Amino acid sequence: MCKILEDMWNEAAQKGRQEGMQENQREVAIRMLKTGKFPLDQIAELSGFPISEVKKLQAADFFKQ
Repeated sequence: MCKILEDMWNEAAQKGRQEGMQENQREVAIRMLKTGKFPLDQIAELSGFPISEVKKLQAADFFKQ
């Protein structure tokens, strides 16, 4: 029983780390888009986000001020 709980906790912790990393990638890409100084391929490379996701972020109006 203890092993099952430990496995569940480890799985939840791993999922949380992955979600945190994805959110960080998203924030980096948004900050770069806000500057208007970086081409999309460079944003994708530096943020670790796929270029398709960077294009989706660019199309969204929430990052524009």
